[in-house]
Amino acid sequence: MDSTGEVGHLYVYHYTTSSTTLELSFTHVPKVAATPANVRRFDGFLSALGEINEFRTAAETLKESGWKRRPNMPLTDLSTEALRRLVDAVDSMRSEGPVS
Repeated sequence: MDSTGEVGHLYVYHYTTSSTTLELSFTHVPKVAATPANVRRFDGFLSALGEINEFRTAAETLKESGWKRRPNMPLTDLSTEALRRLVDAVDSMRSEGPVS
């Protein structure tokens, strides 16, 4: 989260001729101050994301790219449980309050 409470976006793209994809875009993260609290927050999110089978590669991509890549995956590859856990992971990052 930046000072406005925004850290990134979750996009759902639907292509009429192919499929629907989910994209994780956290490109604001590198611009957020690297305070100990923020580092814990973002590391915790990556850890939680990496524990979800369907999002393991996305977590690795975000970490290896310094949050600059925007991993996406077909919605049909994601279980309901994986989506619930993604929402929980995002919520846990947000629940720590605004970032300074």
